[in-house]
Amino acid sequence: MTFEIALSMFLVGGAILLIPLCFVLIRKFKWRRCTVEVDAVVSSLNHVGYDAVTDPVHSDSYYPVFKYTYNNQEYNIQSNYPCNTSKLLLHEGDKVKIMINPNKPNEFIREEKVLNRNLIIVSVMSAIPTLIGLINLIAICLNN
Repeated sequence: MTFEIALSMFLVGGAILLIPLCFVLIRKFKWRRCTVEVDAVVSSLNHVGYDAVTDPVHSDSYYPVFKYTYNNQEYNIQSNYPCNTSKLLLHEGDKVKIMINPNKPNEFIREEKVLNRNLIIVSVMSAIPTLIGLINLIAICLNN
């Protein structure tokens, strides 16, 4: 393997590895701010559809809308994280626990197992070329 290919693998893999790292950091900071647990109900699932002919990569997704009350104020807030249609984990009327920011009650976070799994998959898949590139860079440097 040439130096350029090894460096490219390391840099591209490392750049892709930053994506899940950013998601994890953003969620970690959000968990620090969202400290009050409230009971919420899935009031609706907003459908986002894709045309399989023009966009075969994407599948339909549903964004859950959570309805909850905090300090006698009712909130109806859509999640930023969709539910995949193949394994719809939430349904209208489901009762869930969410954590809200007491200073900004329309900000909330909920443990998203599917999101966590996807972050792990992206991390592992981007770590592989990063490690291969790094190992080859070290080997090339040691041989010169």
